[in-house]
Parts: sequence; C-alpha cells; structure tokens
Amino acid sequence: MSFYWAAGGLAAIDTIGGEPERLARARDPEFVAAQWVIGVLKLLAAFAAVALVHSRGRGWPRRLLVLVLGGGGVLLLLYETAELVQHILMAVGVVGRGDLDDTALIGHLILWDPWWILGASLFIIAAWQQRGILARI
Repeated sequence: MSFYWAAGGLAAIDTIGGEPERLARARDPEFVAAQWVIGVLKLLAAFAAVALVHSRGRGWPRRLLVLVLGGGGVLLLLYETAELVQHILMAVGVVGRGDLDDTALIGHLILWDPWWILGASLFIIAAWQQRGILARI
C-alpha cells in the first residue's frame, strides 16, 4: 500500500484517516517521499524474513537477521498493541477520537491494527524458531 499511495493511489486511504489521509489527498511531497521510504523498509523486512527461514538465505548473517526481525517484531508488536488499545478506547468513548472519523476508526480496528499485530507476531515467531540454529553457529 505504501508504494500505491506514494504513486498517487487513494483507495483505502480513508481507512487511515486524520493527517495522513489529508496529506495523501493533497499529494504532499514529504508524505509521498515517506511512503516510498516506508515501502522500501517493508520490502527489506520481508526479504530479511524470507532469508531467515529459506535455505538460500543461509549466506546472510543469521544473528543480525534474528536481532533485527526479533527486536523489530517486539517493538512493532508493542506499538501496534498500544494503537489497538487506543482505538478500542476511542470506539467505546473513553478517549477522544481526535481527527479520526468512523471509517478511519473502523479501518484501524478491523484492518490495520490486526494486520500489523499479525505481521509483528510472525517476525517474532520466525526469529524465535532460529534459536536452535543459532546455538549451533
């Protein structure tokens, strides 16, 4: 989605809401550049995960891959869990919504927050599964 939004696509941007949606619709150059960078980082993380579990990735520094994916996964899981809790509190009216409308709040609750929590969890699992391999290195 980052590359799509960087290229000017607007589908599902209303599920993000707030300032990012406004910047995307305005084609803000900093938002566009950030989406390209974020897209590249996502690709690098995906390649690192594949290298960690695929036999062709054996030439990569295993400990570094485990550290990056495991540590990054833990940080991402903590952040996204906090986001999910915040969005639940918004939905039940405990805290204010800020500039999130109904579409954005629902988008976060049923799409973005669970998706990122799943991804972070998979990074952690991939790194954790390497613990026996690392002991032999």
